[in-house]
Amino acid sequence: MKKVKHIKFLKFLFHIVSPLFFGIIIYVFWRGIILFDIEPILKSSPPDWIKYNLQDGLWLYALLSAIIIIWEKKISSYLIVWIFFVLLLTFLSEIMQAYNFIQGTFDFYDMIAYFLAAIISILKIKNKINFSITLSKIKKNEFN
Repeated sequence: MKKVKHIKFLKFLFHIVSPLFFGIIIYVFWRGIILFDIEPILKSSPPDWIKYNLQDGLWLYALLSAIIIIWEKKISSYLIVWIFFVLLLTFLSEIMQAYNFIQGTFDFYDMIAYFLAAIISILKIKNKINFSITLSKIKKNEFN
C-alpha cells in the first residue's frame, strides 16, 4: 500500500508540480515580473517560444495530467468528457482572443503548445489502456 502511495506521489510531482514549477520559473525570470533580472547574468535570453508559449503548454499538460491521475484506475466517459471540456475551453479562449471577445492577445504558437500538451496527455492515456490490456492478458495467461 505504501508503494502505491509513493508512486502516486511521484506521478503528482512529475506530471503536475514540475510542469507548473517550470512554467512559473519561466514567467518569473523572463516574462516581466521584476523579482530577478537573470538575462544580464546569463548574457542571453531563451527563444521566444520558451518565454511566451512553453508555459501555456506546461499548465495545460499539468491540468490534463491531474484529470488523468484522478481517474487513474478507469478510462471512462467521465474522463473523456473532462478532457474534452478542458481542451474546448482552452482552444476557445485563444480563439476568442483573436476576435476580441475576451481580453488578451491571440498567439498561434500558444495553440501549437496546447495541441502538443494535449497530444502528450492523450498518448499517456493510450499507453495506460495498452498497459492495462497487457496486464489483464498476462493475468489470464492469454499472452502469446
